[in-house]
Amino acid sequence: MKKSIQLFAFLFTVLVCVSSCSKIEELATVVENHKLERQWVVSDVLSVDGSRSVSIMNDFLEDCDKDDVHDFRTGGILQIQSGTTKCDPAEANIVSGTWTLLDNNRKLKITQLMGSMTFNVDELSTTSMRMSIGVTDFLASVGIPASTFPHKGTLVYVYRPK
Repeated sequence: MKKSIQLFAFLFTVLVCVSSCSKIEELATVVENHKLERQWVVSDVLSVDGSRSVSIMNDFLEDCDKDDVHDFRTGGILQIQSGTTKCDPAEANIVSGTWTLLDNNRKLKITQLMGSMTFNVDELSTTSMRMSIGVTDFLASVGIPASTFPHKGTLVYVYRPK
């Protein structure tokens, strides 16, 4: 009987720990969502290859894309709002999509008209976001041949709040 009580106590302790860990993970997701859920503007795009890091924002983004606002909303809604500089006068003011944090908040999947991309979340705070994607993965998801793209390694997007 004593062994049964000890076994029950042990199983109860394990159950409490497992459910607590689940609650901690849920809380971490809520905290990360809270950090992400805001309006962001790209402040830089880096090409990182080994220990070499170079800003390619001026070559990579057109002026009309540099002032766009990426609005990560509650419920996984993403709206990319055109800034005052438009690439095409007929372009929509807002492009909608979705976002999802994955892999214990270490990855961010963004889905929009062109398809979906999954980025590594390198930094996420209320004042800064850095996410990265391998050049090969990026090119494959947007349909650009690797032979036409001069950068190798990783692309890092650096955001600041609007």
